[in-house]
Amino acid sequence: MADLFRQCSATVIRYPMSFKPHSFWPGPRPHLPDGRHRFQVHTFDSLAIRDFRLILMNSLLVNAGKWVHGVVVGWLTFNLTQSPFITALAVGLDLLPVLFIGPFAGVFLDAFDRRKTLAIFCAFQALSMLVFRFVIIMGAATAAGVLIYAVMNGTARVVIDPGRTALLASTVPANRIVNSFAMNSIVANFTRMIMPALAGVLIAFAGAGWTLLLGAGILAAAAVFSWAMRPQVAGLQKLQRNSLLSKSVEGAKYAMKQRPVLAVLLLSTISTLLVLPFVQGLMPVFAEEVHHVDAQGLGLMVAALGAGPFIASFALASANFKRPGRASIIFSVLLALGTIWFDFSPTFIMALVALTVYASFHTSFNVVNSASLQALIPDDLRGRVLSFAGMIGGAQALGAIGAGALAEWIGAPHATAAAAACVLVFLALFVIRFPEIWKLK
Repeated sequence: MADLFRQCSATVIRYPMSFKPHSFWPGPRPHLPDGRHRFQVHTFDSLAIRDFRLILMNSLLVNAGKWVHGVVVGWLTFNLTQSPFITALAVGLDLLPVLFIGPFAGVFLDAFDRRKTLAIFCAFQALSMLVFRFVIIMGAATAAGVLIYAVMNGTARVVIDPGRTALLASTVPANRIVNSFAMNSIVANFTRMIMPALAGVLIAFAGAGWTLLLGAGILAAAAVFSWAMRPQVAGLQKLQRNSLLSKSVEGAKYAMKQRPVLAVLLLSTISTLLVLPFVQGLMPVFAEEVHHVDAQGLGLMVAALGAGPFIASFALASANFKRPGRASIIFSVLLALGTIWFDFSPTFIMALVALTVYASFHTSFNVVNSASLQALIPDDLRGRVLSFAGMIGGAQALGAIGAGALAEWIGAPHATAAAAACVLVFLALFVIRFPEIWKLK
């Protein structure tokens, strides 16, 4: 046993990225009847790729900055306005630019060096945080100023999110796409567990200005990691001024003509319009009016959105979904049920538990659905199709308007319950209209 322990320790130190439990088995490795190894674990396979590790660091830092931004915007807007409508609008407004410039961002991602583009826009996000920090410190923050800052932040996200996803898909081999997306989800949800709570504490003790300074530093570091990538991608397409518009719609045309791609995109629309705006967009309202907690409590609620997914992502990284379309539909149903549980939670502790479960289902859906989309589109169209998919994500801003208006009318709990019921009805109709999604491999 002592010799086995020394062998394990030495191997992990020398080859940390190729750790496989079956490689330490003394003597012949056990085999299952069908020839598969009993102890093969593939959770960390993608970490053997250098550029993937850099992408993962960029994802870690960008998501950390995103949660700092989200908590500051939600807390500051509700304290300035006491309006659920304006608060939901501000939280979702950074997705609005996707609706207008998303397709053009895809053209640039396919025509220019994606790593440099990603680094430049990460730096732009850091700069916008610094500018708004000085506005807050000078005591000049207004609701209109928060909305403008949210739009600036969202303009950078139009390029950052699909750019990183396109780099990720072109960095790992096809048989590791689900694994790489799950690993990306792990780091994203790790930041979701830590950063909202940290941001809430910093707001309470140091103020929103110093909290944004932390976010700006994090995003500046993300730009450095982006610049260090050396991805191997297909030849870049020459961009001509008169072809900008035509190329920008190629991604949309491809998605509309390919029924499997269209089905995957429509499925993601459900959570974009009817789940995220109501649960995450109205979370500052739930925190203050329903559960009566302050900024630290709001930070804990947002942090709960990362606890369950962090654990679920490890399982997803090791899983092999033979029917990803079927799994996406099942996770969508569970997502709606988790939303209802959160909505009717009688205590703050119960709400935190419900948010953890809800977020694990949401992450599971996102990972499987995103991996399915990546497997369906060619690399030379990847940036444009992903930007078109980002436009659907940008519809969350429109959903936020509806969520805020409905919450003003009937209250946040009733509005969220109605949205979850609509999700279940939509899923039933969706399966009837797109039966092929149930058989998607």
